[in-house]
Amino acid sequence: NNDFLALYGGTPSSVADLSAGGQLLCLRVYAVSVSPRARGSSDYQCIKTIQSIVYQCLKLANVSGHTSIAIPAIGTGGLCYSNKHSAAAIIEASKDFAATYSTPSLTRIKVCVFDAPRIGDFQRELQTRCTGQSGGGVLQRAVKRVRSLGTAVSNILAGGNQPPVRKRKKRDLESFSAGEADSAVIRVFADGLETCQAVHTLLQQAVDQHCVSATENIDKVPQGFDPNELKTLAANSGVSLSFNVGAEKEGSTKITFSGFKDDVHAVHKNVLQKLNQALKEEADNAVKNRVLEKACWSWEDDDGSFKEYSGDDIVKLETAREDGDSSVKIQVGGIKYKVDIKRMVQTGVGRKQRNVKRENRSQESGGTTALPKEWFDVSGMGHSYDNYRHKLTPSDQEYLAVSQAFTSTRGGGNIVCIERIQNPKLYRSYVQEKQHIHKRRRHEIQSKVAILDVKGFHGTNASAIDQIISGGFNRSYAGIASGKAYGAGVYFAAEASYSSGYSPVDRDGLRRMFYCDVLLGMFTTGNRSMLEPPLINAAISKTDRYDSTVNNPSNPTVFVSCYRDNMAYPNYLITFQ
Repeated sequence: NNDFLALYGGTPSSVADLSAGGQLLCLRVYAVSVSPRARGSSDYQCIKTIQSIVYQCLKLANVSGHTSIAIPAIGTGGLCYSNKHSAAAIIEASKDFAATYSTPSLTRIKVCVFDAPRIGDFQRELQTRCTGQSGGGVLQRAVKRVRSLGTAVSNILAGGNQPPVRKRKKRDLESFSAGEADSAVIRVFADGLETCQAVHTLLQQAVDQHCVSATENIDKVPQGFDPNELKTLAANSGVSLSFNVGAEKEGSTKITFSGFKDDVHAVHKNVLQKLNQALKEEADNAVKNRVLEKACWSWEDDDGSFKEYSGDDIVKLETAREDGDSSVKIQVGGIKYKVDIKRMVQTGVGRKQRNVKRENRSQESGGTTALPKEWFDVSGMGHSYDNYRHKLTPSDQEYLAVSQAFTSTRGGGNIVCIERIQNPKLYRSYVQEKQHIHKRRRHEIQSKVAILDVKGFHGTNASAIDQIISGGFNRSYAGIASGKAYGAGVYFAAEASYSSGYSPVDRDGLRRMFYCDVLLGMFTTGNRSMLEPPLINAAISKTDRYDSTVNNPSNPTVFVSCYRDNMAYPNYLITFQ
């Protein structure tokens, strides 16, 4: 006390803001000066002496904007105050502070007690001074926590080998919310290493008793598979997920579930259900796409033009035709119709009949799609067209056009080379999808509500080049590098400056970017929650969705395509510095 008064100019029973926390896990350290217990002083006087100091500490912490404070059992050492005096003073000071400040910044008061006898004294004072108090919800909870802690610490200090036994409700386990933190750190302070080790053993036993890990090997995941979506789903139940692609075999994914036993079981079941449902939908869509690639069904409007049925109705009509059914019932705009497959007539309300037409899509292009005439023929050189990269010279018209598009939208940069990508299979698939969209959206394209295709840049890293050239753009990797601000498709940009941000430098100082043909069709504003484009008009069709999403429909500069396969073709690979 004398040293404190000399250094800080304090008076007996005063508080000083001593210093920053240093290596302690706190922002500030307060020093207090308490007068020793006077001979013959009453319990009331002893409590008031310490209570005044504690209240000053609480007030100073609140004025300084702190949210919590830790207080030891003040005065119970050489100053000769009893445990009861210290406990009563801290509790009464806390009650006075709560009554004075209705909306304080200081909302948590921690009392540090390191031995079992003191815990018992504090427990009794809390019980005596807080039971029945109005508005004492926080202090009431403190009574329960100290009672539990006192039992546990007394057991350990007394040499007990087992933790206190009590029935735990399931809510006790659920209170560990995964949204609060991915892990918890428990620091144990005790009077010796042996006690710390005993506490550590008991904690480990509790964790081992309630926590488990389970693994599931998935042979195939859906193309639209989003690990983050499943992680969020699991985290809401307090379960952690980790993914290891190719752990068991190529193409497989190993999922590890970690958490409380019941939660892991429930999440494991839920995740498998979602994956299986997604795989089923993917298989159904594949069948649907094969049908749509093969045939087109349409009905005659009053003006003599033919309007294409929805994708689901086309599948229903084509399936009925292949099965030899004479008729099939469909629903358009909430109205039921009957289509006579043999007579190719649709009958609706009032028995009005309309002609129905079926066209074979495979005949629309007149057979095999012709390859671009400028492609370099390498068949006589012992090479295959597939995955061939033809290097352009700076004098080529193609080179000049691509370099102009690149430099004019990037504002500089040295082009090292431009290569034309020649992949007949990929190109023909793209042309077929283009014909399909043009067929479905021709009226919207004519009225400029839709755009058939655009040119777009796509930045990527060197390791992905061969995969894109051989197999096209894979929406399964959507968002890994570029995020999903406008949906979970593949991103393209009208300006090279945007895509260059996703073109990392390799060890040779080179960067790479594709210049592509991109199908848009009907498009709308995207957002990060979209796993697929939204329905165009849910009241008319539950299956007709937009073809793509963009950043700004009135002037799109970022295009999110490839929600379906073959909606983009990587025409050119630009290597630059």
